[in-house]
Amino acid sequence: MSAVNIILKMAIQGAIRTIIPPLLSSWHKGQLGKILVIGGSEDYTGAPFFASMSSMLTGADMAHVICTKSSCLAIKSYSPDIMVHPYLNEEPQFSDIDPRILPLLEKIDAVLIGPGLGRDSAIFNQIIKIIKLVDEHKLPLVIDADGLFLVQQQPNVVKDIKNSQVFLTPNVMEYYRLQKAMGIDLPFEESVKRSPVELAQYLGANILLKNKHDIIASKSVEVSVEEQSGLRRVSGQGDILSGAVTTFVSWSKAYSNNMWETKPLPDVFKDEIGLVAMYGASALVRRASRIAYEKHGRSLVTTNILNSVGPAFKELYE
Repeated sequence: MSAVNIILKMAIQGAIRTIIPPLLSSWHKGQLGKILVIGGSEDYTGAPFFASMSSMLTGADMAHVICTKSSCLAIKSYSPDIMVHPYLNEEPQFSDIDPRILPLLEKIDAVLIGPGLGRDSAIFNQIIKIIKLVDEHKLPLVIDADGLFLVQQQPNVVKDIKNSQVFLTPNVMEYYRLQKAMGIDLPFEESVKRSPVELAQYLGANILLKNKHDIIASKSVEVSVEEQSGLRRVSGQGDILSGAVTTFVSWSKAYSNNMWETKPLPDVFKDEIGLVAMYGASALVRRASRIAYEKHGRSLVTTNILNSVGPAFKELYE
């Protein structure tokens, strides 16, 4: 382990608290983060719900979801806390983006693409154009789930990004496929043991590899998250994580823009604030998973983890 890595492991908890905004009576609605989740399709409506609710339970003020018309009513019915917009067109011949997306991008602080998105080619054509707009607006971009499938097929979708900081949250199978996309053709067991720093360098993105211990990498540093998770692995936990990551990266950008008075980060984090944000979110959701498992055991479902995000945040960061 490098000296930088050792320092990161020792100091990262304090660094995470530094980028978490304070709760101030003088602040107005939205200053703690406005998150946009792009996902949701006819077959997958739970994923964008879990991601957007997680972003708010982590501490963001608002969460929008852009989804297909076929998924909109279902997602709306899950919670009145989410603002849901059916702006993804499912028509096979459609590739232009809905003009209502542009003014929405003007209002938000970070974007998450992928939860429940599906793999429809017409939707992917719209997503590629949306990513270019996100880059033009210099918004932090988190890509997960079906969004990673798009990156596997077309790596330049991420490699061509110039202005936005990008965060990918693959599980081990998605990580294996992303490595194949960059030309590394190894057996699965060998592939998933490779450092994600190389993939981060290739794509120009930060990587959160979900595994027994999450591994987070920038283009120069790798660090593992030792926070213990629960023993149940349920569908949707990754969506909760991606929502938490999106809130944390929105905070890291706000911190960098001096949105509130706080102490400076240690020098070792000067160019690694994205890594700090991903570590904070990973530890949070792993703690939430453990809290939920200790209460529910084998009967744990994704909603139990979602409902444990608040208690986990209090234990770790307050």
